[in-house]
Amino acid sequence: MLSWAHWLAVALGGSLGAMGRFAVVQLVNRHNSGHFPWGTLTANVAGSFVIGLAFVFFALKHTDPSGVGRSLVVVGMLGAFTTFSSFAIESLVLIEQQHYVSATLYVVGSVLACLAAAALGLGLAKLLF
Repeated sequence: MLSWAHWLAVALGGSLGAMGRFAVVQLVNRHNSGHFPWGTLTANVAGSFVIGLAFVFFALKHTDPSGVGRSLVVVGMLGAFTTFSSFAIESLVLIEQQHYVSATLYVVGSVLACLAAAALGLGLAKLLF
């Protein structure tokens, strides 16, 4: 069972991560024109880089017995900054563990399932609203 400290850490980290994502997207998009989502790409790449650093720090180098620090940074902050970072690190862990079939299914399945779900939601919303 997770403690209240974990829940509070995720909430605090999540709010900081969401505000950080908003700031990065606004800043990058302000300096780029066109239809390509440069702000989102920047947030996803930056978050994926930082989660790589955080994974090594929390899982391999600085073991926090309570796990509250990991909850704050990895789950809360980076989870809100970009869920793509979680997807990236989970995929890489599967590859490092030599679960190549699982990694491939996870990557391809995630992309296809999420695109299909978004398309379904979009289509349903157009019918309803």
